[in-house]
Amino acid sequence: MKKKDSVKTICLISEASFDPFQSEIVEGVMQAIREKNALLLRCAVESEQFSACYRLQFEEIFDLLERHNPDGVLFLGWMKSVVRDPDGFLAALHRGARCPVVSVGSITAGVPSFCMDGARYMHELLSHLVDIHGYRRIAFIEPYTPDDRCPTYERFMRERGLFDPQLVIRRDELMVGEDFYGHKRAARVCQVLFDERTTTVDAVMSLYTYESAFLLRECRERGIRVPEDLAVTGWEDGDLSKYSDPPITSVYFPFYEIGLAASQGLFRLIEGGALPPSHRYRPV
Repeated sequence: MKKKDSVKTICLISEASFDPFQSEIVEGVMQAIREKNALLLRCAVESEQFSACYRLQFEEIFDLLERHNPDGVLFLGWMKSVVRDPDGFLAALHRGARCPVVSVGSITAGVPSFCMDGARYMHELLSHLVDIHGYRRIAFIEPYTPDDRCPTYERFMRERGLFDPQLVIRRDELMVGEDFYGHKRAARVCQVLFDERTTTVDAVMSLYTYESAFLLRECRERGIRVPEDLAVTGWEDGDLSKYSDPPITSVYFPFYEIGLAASQGLFRLIEGGALPPSHRYRPV
């Protein structure tokens, strides 16, 4: 059935719903869809961070886009296929979808992008740990894909004379196979810090709700008291962080707001407007 010319169809390419925060992005997108009385075509892919079983899923999506001819496409900018080869991803996407495109959640060169101002909040969290609590040996767990929080951590620690590469757990040290909620990563972090490096640590910074919660459990099993012996901070501010024992100091991630803003920006492009290369959202 052919859609009416007055009704716009937006495609959202995001990851599968095992991640509870994906639903918040989708709800933000849906709010913009409702405001415009438009249609949503959602393509959910299995995360390549955790499984190598779905190598052809993007080819299927690009074929689907060519058949359905949407008016605009939103895609999750931190997906591994995008980060690994953004130019190749965009070229393949544009072959299937000849329409405006917007990146959600991460900066993707070449298209308008909507993301959180992670550098600002990383700086604020580090300032809180150093200036309020007096922590100096602050370990940092690199995220699955690189972003501006990584150089912000190193720059801040160097400016304060606190940087030590032994406090950085690199992503290549955390290749633990299928690990949907960060349990294996958390165990590996503790193994690196406390068994292999045996370095002094005041605090550990995780960038994920589940990972930070599992860090608490790993520390408890090792007899490390949180926060008496070690502080643990997180990101995303999910329920698991809020209701952990003890609750985890966490940075709120505006999944809903970014989904909404990116969708509204996409409609602006569809209607002939323009957007800046990137919009960094700053939650209140």
